[in-house]
Amino acid sequence: MRAEGAVRHDLAAAGPGACLACREHARAEHLRFADEIERIGTLPGSAVTSAEARQAAGRHRTLAERFSSGSGG
Repeated sequence: MRAEGAVRHDLAAAGPGACLACREHARAEHLRFADEIERIGTLPGSAVTSAEARQAAGRHRTLAERFSSGSGG
């Protein structure tokens, strides 16, 4: 599993001028990470609370939508 910072770093280059394939990849990775962090928040003994996980997942889903719009911002 990658940390949130790793995802942010990997996708930082996929901005408004990025090609369609890069934007699609960035969107898919943000959605994948949102699902993963949400799942982690439900695990017993997780260091991430359910509320924190939902908040982080929401941020990544918002980022995913920015990449799908092609505007990058």
